[in-house]
Amino acid sequence: MNDNTIGTFVNNVTKQYLDSHSSFSILFDENSNSGKVYDFYVNNFSEIYSTMGHLFYETNELQKGTVSYSDYLNYIESDFRNPDEKKILKTYQKRMIIVVLIHKLVSRDLSVKDLAVDYLTFLNNDGSNWYRGQSDYQWNLTPSMFRNLSNVFSNNITINRYEIEKLYTNNKMLSRWKQVFDSSVIDYKFLSYMQHSISYSPLLDFTSDFPTALSFSLGNRSAINDFAYKDASVFQIKVTDTRMSKTGFDVLPDNFYVDFVPGKYAIGTPILGKAMQTYNDIIDALTPEFIMIDEVSNDRMRYQNGKFILFYNYLSLQGTVCTWLNNDLQVTKYRIKKDEKNYWCDKLRQDFPYLMVDKMMNPYSYFSDQ
Repeated sequence: MNDNTIGTFVNNVTKQYLDSHSSFSILFDENSNSGKVYDFYVNNFSEIYSTMGHLFYETNELQKGTVSYSDYLNYIESDFRNPDEKKILKTYQKRMIIVVLIHKLVSRDLSVKDLAVDYLTFLNNDGSNWYRGQSDYQWNLTPSMFRNLSNVFSNNITINRYEIEKLYTNNKMLSRWKQVFDSSVIDYKFLSYMQHSISYSPLLDFTSDFPTALSFSLGNRSAINDFAYKDASVFQIKVTDTRMSKTGFDVLPDNFYVDFVPGKYAIGTPILGKAMQTYNDIIDALTPEFIMIDEVSNDRMRYQNGKFILFYNYLSLQGTVCTWLNNDLQVTKYRIKKDEKNYWCDKLRQDFPYLMVDKMMNPYSYFSDQ
């Protein structure tokens, strides 16, 4: 067996895996600094070695007869034991590093299910679950403030409460808030107002009412192509009493921060001074802390049974929040298939006419309809 044989074999397996998890593969760069990638490879070799063996079986490549598992093991092992030729990894070795990292991310506790046609169980929610609807199934849970920050910051940056203050100062929202409410404090009232007025805050909207979340997931019906050709989703998060706040907060805490990387993460490189030498370093950095906020701040929020979650102290790659990495968060993602959307729209219109998106965005309109 030669280098081309094993390289082709590994590349086929990694391509198959990366294609199936494309939303993650775009976050990581395989063409980063060769020396740092090499060091990362050495530090994590045993995990790469064992995980790739598992994935070869999982993707059924071995049954195609391209190469035997023992050939793979012998080749990789001998390749690793002779590292002094040059500290430059082959393309397939770099891809193996990324595949193992993505496998560690997607094999956590994010449960994915198709939405059952009988949704009566959701209507009996006793407050133990919160929901969020999104019109594109491919979207992750990302607060509005972090969705387009790559247009603001071209380099890695730690976004703390002082940077957030700058963002609101630059877009003149802080001065307008002071003009109207005679305050310049970035507290819960300010952030919840910004979220519901201009959709720009580190808060993420949820609701304790499943039909409300379902309506938001179907709220893009006027965008004909997106509605017709894209699946939607409803996220369900188990309420955690120990992380609950009934009063919001007077000011963002001093330890609030988000390490933001606007582009792809280059494997092995430090992030804002923090070493990333092992997979656990990266996983720990990506794992967010969170506060669940059950404090109604306006009529629209009251109409929607609205809640907020504030994620903080985590690494965000292009705005992504890896919510499921925190063991205290039980996250389930329900898929709403594109060919079932019209059924759900009709069901909502029949059972909950007051929960059409236009009514929820203007909580007074339903009462003024004649």
